[in-house]
Amino acid sequence: MSVVFTDAGYLIANLDDRDPLHERAQAAAAKLGLFRIVTTQMVITEVLNYVSRGR
Repeated sequence: MSVVFTDAGYLIANLDDRDPLHERAQAAAAKLGLFRIVTTQMVITEVLNYVSRGR
């Protein structure tokens, strides 16, 4: 299993199907197969701030 460091852009693109990078993020995840995500608290904070805005 691969270990991948991710940033907020990747996580947000995977969560939001309207994000311009959504398809690329999905394709990257499919190409990697099963993998573990490593990130930072600051990245999680950015993602939570994004999600809290709503659609």
